[in-house]
Amino acid sequence: MKVITVKATNLVEIEEKQVPKPGPEEFLVKNMVSGISSGTELSLYKGTHEGFKTGRYKYPMSIGYMCAGEVVEAGNKVENIKVGYRVASTMPHAEYVVLNNKSLFAKLPDNVSYDDAVFITNATTAVNCLHRAAPAMGDTVAVMGQGLLGMLALQCAKTSGCKTIAIDPIVQRLNIAEEVGADYALSPLDPDFKEKLSAANDGKKIDIVIEASGNANALKQGLEIVKTQGKMVILARHHDILPFNILGEHFFMKELNVMSSSVWGPWIEESTDYLKWTYRENYKLAANLIFQKKIITKPMITHYFPSSKIKDVYELVEKQGNTVLQVILNWKE
Repeated sequence: MKVITVKATNLVEIEEKQVPKPGPEEFLVKNMVSGISSGTELSLYKGTHEGFKTGRYKYPMSIGYMCAGEVVEAGNKVENIKVGYRVASTMPHAEYVVLNNKSLFAKLPDNVSYDDAVFITNATTAVNCLHRAAPAMGDTVAVMGQGLLGMLALQCAKTSGCKTIAIDPIVQRLNIAEEVGADYALSPLDPDFKEKLSAANDGKKIDIVIEASGNANALKQGLEIVKTQGKMVILARHHDILPFNILGEHFFMKELNVMSSSVWGPWIEESTDYLKWTYRENYKLAANLIFQKKIITKPMITHYFPSSKIKDVYELVEKQGNTVLQVILNWKE
């Protein structure tokens, strides 16, 4: 079988390995598609991810965490899974993967495509972000940065009954944001940005700002547009030292709630009376939002590639990242 492996900085290969044999409590999935996570995967490919400094990552490594395919073999002790079932999982890019009942996966309804299913993992990150933000129905949520996570967070805010404002300097992304449901789509480079933003929210500051770009200027602008005692949720990683004091005038004088949102949510296996939204519960909710078409996926797919062209994919993301949202790898070749 084919497996994508990053061997060293800027070196990715398609390796041939034996198809794994599932044990009695495991099942084998033949992946049909997998999704590229442009930010995370490019940083691992380029060797710039902070995880290399902490020892969390080292080469060689498997890469990726968004797959969907068909169960082709199941152990005799596997429950609730049969050959022929279609599933999404959080496994790396590979032609075949082995799962068990403790793996993070979702069974797909007949009306959900493999392409749709690829989005479940990143939608989980967006769901966790909205749980951190905890908007009230009718709040205005502005999302700084309309990359994939920004658009997913915007759609989650929309499903929560919020007015949504997409903010991004790239016109193509603003157009897609409107297609997936943004009430307003504004460029921060527009000379009339402040006036348009004010008009979009009836002359008021923003209740909740989600920073999904990883750009320091966007973070600074978010602190300016959020209301007194409003919320600022940092969804994107900021790898560089900020050129300004995030705990400065806006934070102090507005009594802001500034918080982080870490990927899928708390790494606790079972929800409790004190903590309901664990990573597993967030994953289930994200899957259901996609199954129910409350998260629209198709407009966010910008590129398709055969899995054998993974080098071309990373080159595209590195050189033309502004044109890329979701890249789908096809394993059916």
